[in-house]
Amino acid sequence: MTAAEEPPHFYKYRSLEGSGDGSVRDRTRRIIADNAVWFARAADVNDPFDCAPGYSLAAPAPVFRKFLHRLFREKAPAMGRHAVRVQLAAIRRDPARQQNSPQLIAEMRRLTAATVNSAGFCSLSTRPDHVLMWSHYAASHTGICLRFSGASWAFPFRAAQRVTYRAERPVLNPVLDDADAIVDKTFLSKADFWAYEEEWRVLSHPGGPVDPAGDPGLVTYEPRALDGVIFGANTSDADIAEVTRWVAGREQPVELLRARPSPDHFRLDIGPL
Repeated sequence: MTAAEEPPHFYKYRSLEGSGDGSVRDRTRRIIADNAVWFARAADVNDPFDCAPGYSLAAPAPVFRKFLHRLFREKAPAMGRHAVRVQLAAIRRDPARQQNSPQLIAEMRRLTAATVNSAGFCSLSTRPDHVLMWSHYAASHTGICLRFSGASWAFPFRAAQRVTYRAERPVLNPVLDDADAIVDKTFLSKADFWAYEEEWRVLSHPGGPVDPAGDPGLVTYEPRALDGVIFGANTSDADIAEVTRWVAGREQPVELLRARPSPDHFRLDIGPL
């Protein structure tokens, strides 16, 4: 993320529903009290097209053979060269595993899915005042919206990447696509009817800059990054009091704000609590 495109803040809408350990409310509390933000798995998304691009193995035959050879070396490093050649010859002879066969494409999809499911992501927005997002992600305006700094020191939010909204579903080709293209098509592309969310994502994966101990889940963030909490238009007095207590336990100052319906327009105005 360059300085020119770095948003000053990112926002995360949260519900306060539920009770007890592991509930949505408890996860929201942990973000504030424990400086720990949740990274979802690809399987957790609410859109069947999200993290699920189209798939193709179309490529010149020599390029495809090199791809298979590289794949065997990566997935079975203990396999000797002769064994690899035997396996590749078997694939070439098997009609069910030819380059464009549905069976081979399905097999490659399974391999890709294993890699995708080892990663996680934290969804953020650059908008704290969208009526639909308050409705969908903050339990009909009864929850809160957390404000995180987008500054270069604010781990892990400094690693956020912009989601691209498309009219057409991207097609992933593991034979021809490099790692950046695979990430873009899998994690950073959504249908254009989601564009109002203005989403950015922080990606996590084992061995990467954001590594949640090898498993998507809670990731500790730089405590100073949380610098604001916005209460919804319908957040109850009891919930405001409880969240305020969570905030009071933090060492870093956090601004408390409220989203209120505009008296004259179909919009939310955000101001002091």
